[in-house]
Amino acid sequence: MHKFRSMVVNADQIGTHLTPQGDPRVTKIGRLLRKTKIDELPNILDVLKGNMSFVGPRPESPLYARYYNERQKRVLDVRPGMVGPAQIKYRHEELILKNKEDPDKFYIQELMPKKVEIDLDYIEKMGFLLDINILLRTLLAVVMIKGKEETMETADDAPLVSENTS
Repeated sequence: MHKFRSMVVNADQIGTHLTPQGDPRVTKIGRLLRKTKIDELPNILDVLKGNMSFVGPRPESPLYARYYNERQKRVLDVRPGMVGPAQIKYRHEELILKNKEDPDKFYIQELMPKKVEIDLDYIEKMGFLLDINILLRTLLAVVMIKGKEETMETADDAPLVSENTS
């Protein structure tokens, strides 16, 4: 995957592979790139090369994917996407991780399984109309003025992949 660098050099050797809000490894310009999602634009190169699609399960770091059970490994069988339903639902993941004593443990045990379930549901229902729906929801999520706190309160409420969109 191609992305604009938003962290200091060797950030992966300094701390966790996760990026909670306020992570000091993120550069000043990196905060802007991440907030506006501009850091994701180079993924278009991967789409053009055929390594990624616009919509699909977001690739997980191998560090975390090694914890997948056999069922969860099904997400590795489809072309990864620039965006997927789990990224919409957990678009403020950095806030969820912010005050966790052990962000890695929380991610592996709590957050990642929820994200993988959303991706598995997407795989079962994927289709052109669902992808259009996800792309539109992504666009709205990026430009939406809705507060992060309000989004966080409803993160587990709304279904991302409904029966009517596929």
